[in-house]
Amino acid sequence: MNQLSIGLKSHFDQIAQRIANLGGALQAPIETASADRQASMALIEFRDEKAYASALLAHYAAMAKSTQTAVEEAEDNGDPDTTDLLMHLLRTLEQSIQALAAQL
Repeated sequence: MNQLSIGLKSHFDQIAQRIANLGGALQAPIETASADRQASMALIEFRDEKAYASALLAHYAAMAKSTQTAVEEAEDNGDPDTTDLLMHLLRTLEQSIQALAAQL
């Protein structure tokens, strides 16, 4: 399951670069956001892999939902580069969700 988070890191790095290219700045490093998410997952005691997969599935589903909203906003703002970047992330999230669902 650790491979799921590794697969997302390159997307996060690309999004951070896109934010910088648009003149923005990250409020916190990607590693901080990732560490916060891992910490919240670590607070839950998992007795089996299915319980862990279920909790992780909920986190990935929430991330996919917010990513879909961001895709729509980028489209509405006429930003095809950001739309494309976010669509790649969304596809990765959807693949991860399918993999996690298969564990249940």
